[in-house]
Amino acid sequence: MPDTGLDLGETGARLRARRTSLGWTQQRLAGELGTSQARISDWEAGRFEMLSSTLVRVCRAIGVSSDHLLGLGE
Repeated sequence: MPDTGLDLGETGARLRARRTSLGWTQQRLAGELGTSQARISDWEAGRFEMLSSTLVRVCRAIGVSSDHLLGLGE
């Protein structure tokens, strides 16, 4: 996989923080996105990079910008 310069662990931590601030479980977020709880776990642990189309859907579901989730401009 090419190096994108993004820290998947930090992105996952921001995803987890936002999800928990909403009071959502991984299962709830998975249901909102039509994916599995295991995939949410992988993203939050930084084990799997999201496709750009998925990133957009995740950001819309949890109400944050992609820049925020990816840690850009911080």
